[in-house]
Amino acid sequence: GLSAAGGSDVFASRDFFTLNAARYRVLVSLLRGGIDVFAVDLDVVLLRDPLPLVGSMPFELLLQSDARNFSSMIESSPYLLRDRLGLAQNTDSEGTPGITYVNGGVFFARGTAAIARLFEDAWALASLDLGKRNEQDCLNLLLHRSAIRWSPLPPALFPNGFVYFRRPPPPHLEAREGPVLVHCNWISGLAAKRYLLTEAGLWGIPATPASGRYLTYDVGERGDALSLGGQLRALLAAMEFARHTNRTLVLPRFFIRSGPEGGPARGSERSFAYLFDYAVFAARYPRHREHVVLKQLRPLRDGNSTARAPPLATSSLLAWLTTSTSQAEPVLHLGTSNGPWTRGASGSVLAGGAISAFPSDTE
Repeated sequence: GLSAAGGSDVFASRDFFTLNAARYRVLVSLLRGGIDVFAVDLDVVLLRDPLPLVGSMPFELLLQSDARNFSSMIESSPYLLRDRLGLAQNTDSEGTPGITYVNGGVFFARGTAAIARLFEDAWALASLDLGKRNEQDCLNLLLHRSAIRWSPLPPALFPNGFVYFRRPPPPHLEAREGPVLVHCNWISGLAAKRYLLTEAGLWGIPATPASGRYLTYDVGERGDALSLGGQLRALLAAMEFARHTNRTLVLPRFFIRSGPEGGPARGSERSFAYLFDYAVFAARYPRHREHVVLKQLRPLRDGNSTARAPPLATSSLLAWLTTSTSQAEPVLHLGTSNGPWTRGASGSVLAGGAISAFPSDTE
């Protein structure tokens, strides 16, 4: 049976294999019965009907690309090629080291004996050594030796989690009508999956209590404030301010690179989980909310119910944050996205725009 502590959500764990064994038995039975199957993992969000598209493609088997490279769909990780697949010298048709590696969690399979046999063989191969290869590795090995007509699904329409959340394609390569589905793989742990799907608007946003008290802030948009260190210092400062004022911290959007004019580059916005380990953060700092909840808080922020902190030195700012004026506000905002970034007198302050450093004088 499954472990009482869970674990079936951990890729390649023993409980993961136990559930997949049952899944494969049902899959093979359907395929041998002549039934076409479109299968998805539980961490897949379907945005529209995939069947008209996949049903029109001239292939017996279509699978989601699991490669991190959106354009080539080639996975070149030495760990995958050498240690897991035993393909140290493998190259693609153009001589590039790597393999067209697909995901076993999203696929469309025609109901034929040949496809049923492929999945049977993949599971049999994986069962020989559960510690070295998972069934996805085995499926890929068999596909590359097979005469079956198969193809990766277009990644713009069927993106894996790495492509969608970490390395999205440039805007001109995105599907005009948007993806058919989003797979939240390449993400470890249920907490991180829920967080990323929520931030992407693909998971129901938990209701924001009307009686809640929140702290929002902007990261800096110039100079050191836009660096990873600057954004980390701003986060630590905001966490400290939220703790001192007994508020729930609303996470901001972060930036991964600067543009030619010094501000954030176009398309460089990312969620917290891109830069930091969300599961560790959530376990140690549970009183926070996703950036997307600002959609619920916006009526408060746009009206007269939002207090905007003045540009004060840290000690003065903390004093202001605990005044009756600021305490009465349901949403308190530190910084403004359209103000210039400057340092105050102490160097550890909230400035014309955003928190610039960890408040060293609050110890």
